[in-house]
Amino acid sequence: MMNKQDRDSQLAKSWVYGTILLLAALFFVTPLVYRWWNLPPAVQRENLDCIQLLRTAVSSENAQQVAGVKRLLDKRVADGTMPNQERSHFDAILRLVQSGNWDEANEECMRFEAAQLNRRR
Repeated sequence: MMNKQDRDSQLAKSWVYGTILLLAALFFVTPLVYRWWNLPPAVQRENLDCIQLLRTAVSSENAQQVAGVKRLLDKRVADGTMPNQERSHFDAILRLVQSGNWDEANEECMRFEAAQLNRRR
C-alpha cells in the first residue's frame, strides 16, 4: 500500500512527464501547422497556366502583360472556371505589382507555382 508521500511523488512525476510530452508535441506540430496554413491554395488544372503567365509577366516587369493576365483572370471568374479563393491569391500578387514591389511579387509568384507541385486538386 502506498503512503501519501509516495502518491504525491508519483503524481508530481506524472504531471512533469505530461507537461514534457505536451511541450514536445507543440514543438513538433506548430511548425507543420504554420507551414500548412501559409501555403498558397491549390489551383485547378485549367488555371495552372495563369500562374505561369503571371510569373512571366512579373519577372519581366512588363505591366502590359500583367494587365493581360488580369483580363484573363477576370474572364475565368466570369466564366465560373476560377473559384474566388484562387482569384484572391492572384489579386494579392497583382496588388504587389500595382504598388511597385516587383521583386516581392516575383517571389510570391514562384512560391505560388512551387506550391502546386504534388498537390491534389
